[in-house]
Formats: sequence, C-alpha cells, structure tokens
Amino acid sequence: MVAVVENATPNGVSLTWNAQKMRWNVAGLSHTQQDVDRITSFAYFHDGADWIQRRVAHLHPTAQGAESGVQVTDQVFGVVA
Repeated sequence: MVAVVENATPNGVSLTWNAQKMRWNVAGLSHTQQDVDRITSFAYFHDGADWIQRRVAHLHPTAQGAESGVQVTDQVFGVVA
C-alpha cells in the first residue's frame, strides 16, 4: 500500500487506510488549488484465487465542503488451468 503525493503543500493532507475498500481515504484536498497535493495510490492484495493491483487517483473536490472523489482501476491477475 503506497500513496504518492505530488507537489505537496506544507499543511498537506491526511491519509488513513480503509481496509474495507482496500484503498486510502484522503482528507484536506483543496477545491481551489487543483495543482497541489495530487495523490495517486497503489495497493496489491489477494482476493480468493486472484491477485489484484488497485490504482486510485484521488480527485480534488469541486466545491468547498464537497467530498473528494476517486477514480479506481483494478487489474486482476489470475491463474487459468
């Protein structure tokens, strides 16, 4: 589980791991400064018979008080007999 913050600001953001969603939750992203604190996270986990690589782009909120969104891409690596 890795999170990369590009163009980080001193006040920054906070990250907490969400085990249910298997991704980071991000708080503190600015709706006015879209070019700072850009966060991409990666997680690798086993789900039954498959290995999953999850990549998440954490999106800035569109307005003050709005929640941040995410764009999730899962890549599944399985074994076929």
